[in-house]
Amino acid sequence: MTPCKRLPRQWVQTNFGAVADIVKGGQPVTITHHGRPRMMLSRYEDAIDFSFELDARRERAKLDC
Repeated sequence: MTPCKRLPRQWVQTNFGAVADIVKGGQPVTITHHGRPRMMLSRYEDAIDFSFELDARRERAKLDC
């Protein structure tokens, strides 16, 4: 997986087109506010894959109990 790029909220707000290009290129972006991570943008396909992986992990954890 490509390392996540960290960008301040204000920069993302003013340069959303550039941020969208970064994300479409496959690099997730962490948006910070006052230097702290607040949210992440990623490609739709990557988010769906992550969601399925998370669901599978949760199901395995239920079985392990």
